[in-house]
Amino acid sequence: MYLDQEGKPINFVAKRYRMVGKKYDMETWSTPFTGYGEFEGLKLPVRGKAVWILKEGDQAYIELEITEMEYD
Repeated sequence: MYLDQEGKPINFVAKRYRMVGKKYDMETWSTPFTGYGEFEGLKLPVRGKAVWILKEGDQAYIELEITEMEYD
């Protein structure tokens, strides 16, 4: 887990298995947070993506943005 100077999370990096064809390779996986927002008084990451960090180059496969949240 990577934090900025204010202690907010900015990235999470881990080793995970990635399916390549019919086999699994252990690769580095990252979830950088690219934006923050506030919902019901909570300051949270609201934009980010999931990325495989590969020898041949990074491969982002999803980008997310939270636009609404209800806290219960």
